[in-house]
Amino acid sequence: MTEDEAKRSADALSLIANPIRLLMIKALAGEELSVGKLADMLGLSPSAASQYLKRLRTSGLLVERRDAQFRYYAVKPAVAEVVLRLVSLAEEHEFHPQGQQWRSNRRPIKRRPKR
Repeated sequence: MTEDEAKRSADALSLIANPIRLLMIKALAGEELSVGKLADMLGLSPSAASQYLKRLRTSGLLVERRDAQFRYYAVKPAVAEVVLRLVSLAEEHEFHPQGQQWRSNRRPIKRRPKR
């Protein structure tokens, strides 16, 4: 993997690292929803929801369908599968960004007595 490829991958992962966008992806993984319905589900204004959705759509994670004045969004199936699996792994293993869980589960280091 080149540095450019790593940057693109990190940028893509940063999109789902936002709690609101992650909730949107989870909601849209199972069904197609309108902006208004998704906004209601997440307690957002329709304009705020639209801004979050725009970032996800322009990045290629979502598909959009227009029906008259309404826009409906869904997560691409391959994206949904990967994101939901990542979330599941994070929940199963209780990952902590600062490693608190790892540190608290470690056995203390046995030090040799000084001579």
